Amino acid sequence: MLIGVAPTWRAEGDGRTLSAAATAILDDVGIDASDVFTTTLVRCRPPGGRAPTDDEIASCRPFLDEEIATIAPTRVLALGSFVTRQIAPDAPAFGAWHGLERPLELGGHRTVVVPVLDPEAVAQVPSLAASFWGPSSPVTAVAAAATPVDDDQLGLF
Repeated sequence: MLIGVAPTWRAEGDGRTLSAAATAILDDVGIDASDVFTTTLVRCRPPGGRAPTDDEIASCRPFLDEEIATIAPTRVLALGSFVTRQIAPDAPAFGAWHGLERPLELGGHRTVVVPVLDPEAVAQVPSLAASFWGPSSPVTAVAAAATPVDDDQLGLF
């Protein structure tokens, strides 16, 4: 499972969670976005692309928790520091935890969370790419261990 902040303006109009550029970056590291359940903290892009407010996140959290409980992912990739802080507020700073697995309970389900750079950020700042993929990349390791979501699970939402 991948959790991002909010749909981007490039993706929202198409009803997708990630932009085509972010999806291409995931493809480059071996993650086929059509095989992985992707969701966001909030369901709508905040005006002007700003970060979601605490109230917006709180109002959408039950949807995220229901998705996690239904999908029961073995691993969750938290896309970026903002998402990481929201789903694991007591965790170490993003830089200290980037790419490391940490067992957590999310949505009433025990899983492993791995914070990684947001592929949307990598799409906008190509110099971040070296930290995102490659043989020693945490994303590459997670992709190798991933179990694809089946069609029955994807059809639930």
